[in-house]
Amino acid sequence: FLLLSAQQLILYSDNAAYIGRSIKDVFQELGRPDVAIALEQASVSRDTHMLQLAGWESAHTQWINPAMIESGGWMLLSIQDEHRALAFLTHQQARAVTILGSVFVLSIVAIWLLLAWVTRPLRTLSQAVEEIGKGKLDTNIKRQSQDEIGDLAASFSNMVRQLSSRETALKELNENLEKRVKERTNELTLLQVGLEEARDAAEAANAAKSAFLANMSHELRTPMNAILGYSEMLIEEAEDLEQDDFISDLQKINQAGTHLLALINDVLDLSKIESGKMEAFAEPIDLNSLIDEVSATAQPLMEKNSNRFSIERGQQLGSAQQDRTKIRQTLFNLLSNSAKFTKQGTVTLRVERIQQHGEEWLSFAVSDTGIGIAADKIEHVFEEFTQADDSTTRDYGGTGLGLAISRRFCKLLGGDLSIHSELGKGSTFTIHLPATLPGTAPQHPAAGTTPAKTETELESLHQARPGSTILVIDDDPEACEIMERYLTKDGYTVVTADSGAQGLRLAHEIQPAVITLDVMMPSMDGWSVLSALKADPILHNTPVIMVTMVDDRTRGYSLGAVDYLTKPVDRQLLHKTLSRYYSTDDNGTVLLVEDDKEAREIMARTLKKSGWAVAEAENGQEALDILDSLQPRLILLDLMMPVMDGFDFLAALRARPEWRHISVIVITAKDLTEDDRERLNGRVEAVLEKNAYPREQLLERIREAVTSCNIGKADSQGPSD
Repeated sequence: FLLLSAQQLILYSDNAAYIGRSIKDVFQELGRPDVAIALEQASVSRDTHMLQLAGWESAHTQWINPAMIESGGWMLLSIQDEHRALAFLTHQQARAVTILGSVFVLSIVAIWLLLAWVTRPLRTLSQAVEEIGKGKLDTNIKRQSQDEIGDLAASFSNMVRQLSSRETALKELNENLEKRVKERTNELTLLQVGLEEARDAAEAANAAKSAFLANMSHELRTPMNAILGYSEMLIEEAEDLEQDDFISDLQKINQAGTHLLALINDVLDLSKIESGKMEAFAEPIDLNSLIDEVSATAQPLMEKNSNRFSIERGQQLGSAQQDRTKIRQTLFNLLSNSAKFTKQGTVTLRVERIQQHGEEWLSFAVSDTGIGIAADKIEHVFEEFTQADDSTTRDYGGTGLGLAISRRFCKLLGGDLSIHSELGKGSTFTIHLPATLPGTAPQHPAAGTTPAKTETELESLHQARPGSTILVIDDDPEACEIMERYLTKDGYTVVTADSGAQGLRLAHEIQPAVITLDVMMPSMDGWSVLSALKADPILHNTPVIMVTMVDDRTRGYSLGAVDYLTKPVDRQLLHKTLSRYYSTDDNGTVLLVEDDKEAREIMARTLKKSGWAVAEAENGQEALDILDSLQPRLILLDLMMPVMDGFDFLAALRARPEWRHISVIVITAKDLTEDDRERLNGRVEAVLEKNAYPREQLLERIREAVTSCNIGKADSQGPSD
């Protein structure tokens, strides 16, 4: 360093020899006057810029850095050898690099140590969590530090202990539950076994009850039917012998028996309803025919108390698919009630067909002008064994079952029975039923079978003499109507068909005494029908009379027609022609299969009075033995019999080809189930239930059923001479 005064004197120098001397003299001695000049100029100009000059003490470049001291006008010169400065800088740079490298390495080590210190507990904790996640709740989590990570590890460890404790508790609970479930399962198994045993016992008891009801139905009704039958026959004989002294007593016996039979029927019906054994059976019903039948039965009851009985029918009542027997019984109960509680008044039966919610319903209203029912008693009239009050029972009698059973019948058939009554003014009971029994459809027989005829069909097939059914086949409805009017007035039963195909089907079903046949018909003309009839082994002997506008007698006779009439038909000629061809043979033999001796005797007497020859059998096996030597025209069959019942007899009968043509009518006191009816379908001509009618009407039904089977027709027929 050099410190120069304002006079360019060296005040300080590293070299003591230079102190006090002029800067100019010193550098001239050093052989560098240029340096002295530059410094002198810098001092004068007060310029502080660094000066780079060739070295004067060495070969290296010298750097002079002037700095002015303003207070004394001094100048401080810093003279630095470039080589030495660079060497120092190089040394400092190397030192700095060494220091920085050391710092970097130390930083890396510090960071590694820091990361190791921070992440190792986290890694340990993470591994422990993975093990815990695998379900190893016994994993030990050690606390490796006292910081937040250590706190986290401690919390995890505490959580794992709690989870382990809970899992242990759950395992114990599951084990206990499994044990309890096994115990409960064993208890339920034992209970189920007990319930099954109880169910089996209940079913056995129910079956026993059903069997008891069936037996009681048969055992109670059979002797009562015998009592009524014999009493009526005694009345008829007493009237024939004019022994009037006995008639009133016999009538009392008959009335008492009728009352007792009605009571038995009511009790048995109620028992069946309560046990769930009462079934509804749908069948086609002609409503007008049903009304006529019920009104005819009720008319004597009306006359007993001098009541006027009127019937109001709605338009187009048509038919229904319902349970005929239960509707008839319900109507008869209501009409008999009205007749009993009305004296010298009016009882009205009003029948309508109505639309309700898009469906067809039937309304049967029975109104009377009798004693009526008090308002506080109306709600009890449908209860079993209940009447309006005790005085009603004393004055009018009865069990109080009729209305209860009637309402249950209505509900069984998908409807209801309601009442409107005013004390002293009369009552109206209204039956409201669907026209079709719910859950059923119109029944069609299976192919190749002939279903048992309903009572309505029996009435339509027989209204006159035995064997007098005439089948009219003509597509012209007016021609059919004229023929039907002509023949009905002459006492014939007429069935019409509007096409050849329908005519052939009806011919098989009813096997008429005579067929009248038109020629000009669509689809299947008369010649085709005639050819089909004569080719049929069952119908080929049936007389066919051609009734047509086509005058082709030769063709008609050649195809097998017995006679030929041209339209318009002369009534007298028609009558004369038919009288030559319908059979007038005797009625033939009826085989009566009935185990009850009294019932069998009553029916046998009735049939013999009507001109039938009667063979009798006590059971199905005896009837089969008789059939080996006797071929009856008809079999009247009971179902409930010892040795061989009616069902087994029918199976054996239809299994023999030579017996299959024999018609069978079932007459039984058994309450037929749906299964029973299915077993009978296609095997019998008709089914008549003994308990469905009073005895006189039942016998009349038997006569109608017998004659409707056309058994009076001769085995073979041909044209008369």
